[in-house]
Amino acid sequence: MKLIKNTKNNISLKTQEVIIYNYSLINLLSMFKKNITSLFNIGFLNFSTYQQAHYNNHILLNKY
Repeated sequence: MKLIKNTKNNISLKTQEVIIYNYSLINLLSMFKKNITSLFNIGFLNFSTYQQAHYNNHILLNKY
């Protein structure tokens, strides 16, 4: 990642790295916040499908 040249404020490279890291972390968190609802819904759907399949297996196994 190319660091921003900042001679006016004379910020050290390490500080720039930290700033860039924090900024990308904030972007990542906001992306996650947007997707967490849909991720939760998909996870819940998969879980209920799994439970239904599990229940169906019990019925099938006990039938015969």
